[in-house]
Amino acid sequence: MQKVKKVLSNRIDLDHCKLIVEEEKMENTGDQSRQFKVQKRKNLPLFRKRPKESKPSGAPFPPSALVETQVTGASDVNIEDEHLEKVDFCVNLLKLGRVQSYGDFFLLTHRPEPNSQSTNAPENSEKEIDIPVEEMKFLADMLVEAEGARRERKTQIVFARYNSLAKYFLEKSDVKSGIYFYEKCLEIARLTSDSMGEMSANNNLGTAHYNIGNSNESIRYHEDHLRIAEANHVESEKIKANSNLVLVYEKQANLHHEEGNIEAEISCRENCLKASRNCNDPAIQGDAHQKLGKVLLQKGNAEDARMHFEQYLEIATKTHNKEAEASANLYLSQAAEYLNDTGNAINRLETYLQMSQDIDNLTSQARAYSNLGYLYSKNGEHSRAVENFEKNFETARSLVSTGEGARDILDKSRVCVGMSRGNAHFKEFMEILKKKNDLTAILQWKTKRTWKKN
Repeated sequence: MQKVKKVLSNRIDLDHCKLIVEEEKMENTGDQSRQFKVQKRKNLPLFRKRPKESKPSGAPFPPSALVETQVTGASDVNIEDEHLEKVDFCVNLLKLGRVQSYGDFFLLTHRPEPNSQSTNAPENSEKEIDIPVEEMKFLADMLVEAEGARRERKTQIVFARYNSLAKYFLEKSDVKSGIYFYEKCLEIARLTSDSMGEMSANNNLGTAHYNIGNSNESIRYHEDHLRIAEANHVESEKIKANSNLVLVYEKQANLHHEEGNIEAEISCRENCLKASRNCNDPAIQGDAHQKLGKVLLQKGNAEDARMHFEQYLEIATKTHNKEAEASANLYLSQAAEYLNDTGNAINRLETYLQMSQDIDNLTSQARAYSNLGYLYSKNGEHSRAVENFEKNFETARSLVSTGEGARDILDKSRVCVGMSRGNAHFKEFMEILKKKNDLTAILQWKTKRTWKKN
């Protein structure tokens, strides 16, 4: 900073800079005397101790002029010179009369390193960003071209240059600087009523905020994108905006789930479902129905949950997604069980089991056998419960042997088999206990788990 101040105070005409600022103000206010002031500025010497150098013909402010002259006044400086410094670019930007470009360039090249690891040492936390000469040339060129195009009302060029700068910073993982230039793109698009540019900028801003975890800001920009797309009847942009909204709402819903805020999660899931209906992707809509149904069932609203699971099943069937179709039957069995419709729950599980066998999914088969065993036991059909728990044990053993399942699932399955067998023989065992003098039968039960009937 001190070096820049010293150079500016020694070499740049302050009156020259003041007139540049006045020109910027007059351009914004539409002052009719602008041409006179511009002509006056052109007649001023650029340096106090040197005559004004003529500009090359062609573009009014060629970007290549940025590196024609060093602060020392040499005229043969090449951009590949490794010793060019930030101050050289800053001074040349002011020489060209690019005040806005100078301000942006100075801030971008004199800020702290955005990706430096935070440490307790103050010298590391305030380390200034190090930018190669070639990249400084690119930044300066883009800024100068954008400012020149803005003065000439060539807004498409301005938008394109700011967009290039935003992409450059995102590639460097400097999201905040990328957002800054995307905001400039949005400003230009709004000023010129460029609906396509505005949709593009809103989309980019929403995605950038999503990537750094700013869900609320991301939703705001994507909703603006959707609103403009709907107003202009641009179907492709509506699909893009809704698809992005699904991602953001899903992320927010997951955060609320982790916090245990079930009401907020339901609200996000409902918004997600609404957006998914306009994504032109049935799989996304089906997934939204399934997740909303699960959280509604968790809350205890089984009837609404069953409605969403049925929609999920319908979409899975239409799209021939066998895995999703099987999962839908599993969730429908859970909703039916919650509503005390045990018969329907068993039927849904039988369908789930059959489809799991069709797609050769052992994990789903084990789950189906376990749930069927529980429902048959709850319904008093103990022999069928034993049959399903034993099949669950055999399937769990296959999973453990192939490394697809952990050892604890086998232990749990073994316990369920023992309990179901006990329930199956509980009535007969109680009859033995009622016979006060039949000690032999009780001992037989304790030693061999068998008995003789009288």
